[in-house]
Amino acid sequence: MPDVLVPIVSVISLFVGLPLILVSAGIARRYFKLKDRELDLRREELDLERERVTVLRLLEEDDRRERALLDERKRST
Repeated sequence: MPDVLVPIVSVISLFVGLPLILVSAGIARRYFKLKDRELDLRREELDLERERVTVLRLLEEDDRRERALLDERKRST
């Protein structure tokens, strides 16, 4: 009986186990590609936010300089 059962179990495991492993690997690959894309998008968002903050700081600094110049002109007249 074990002489017949072992080959049957091994054939069944080949036809069931191998496709499951291959499908699982494919799903995992897709999942990691999606996570990689998500990380790339987050990095881009962070870069854009840094640029926005930098521009806002520059605008605030420019605004302060203009106010200082206007105050200076008012004082001198």
